[in-house]
Amino acid sequence: MVSAVAALAPQDAYMLFAAHVPGWLSEPEMQALFELGREAPGPVVEIGAFMGRSTCCLGWGSRLGGQKCYSVDPHQGSPEHIDMLKGTVGTYPQFARTIAL
Repeated sequence: MVSAVAALAPQDAYMLFAAHVPGWLSEPEMQALFELGREAPGPVVEIGAFMGRSTCCLGWGSRLGGQKCYSVDPHQGSPEHIDMLKGTVGTYPQFARTIAL
C-alpha cells in the first residue's frame, strides 16, 4: 500500500492511506480535516488521536500548507475501544506505525 500511496499526488494520497487506519472518520470528515490543515494560518494541534487516522489528514494537509501538526493523546484508549482493540487499550504502537509512514 505504501508504494501505491507514494505514486499519488499528496492531496490525494492522504485519503488512500488514512482509509486503512482504524478509526471512525467518514470520507467527508477526512477531507474536511485535510483542508483545515492545509488552510491553517499556523501550527495545528490535535487533541485525541486514537490510532492516527485524523492525524494523517491534518498532518498531510498542514504539511502541504507549510505548517506543522502536533498531536496530543495519552494513548490509553477508553472503554469503548476495548472491543476494537481486542482487550487492550494502549494505542501508541499503532499510532507510531501510522505516523512513521
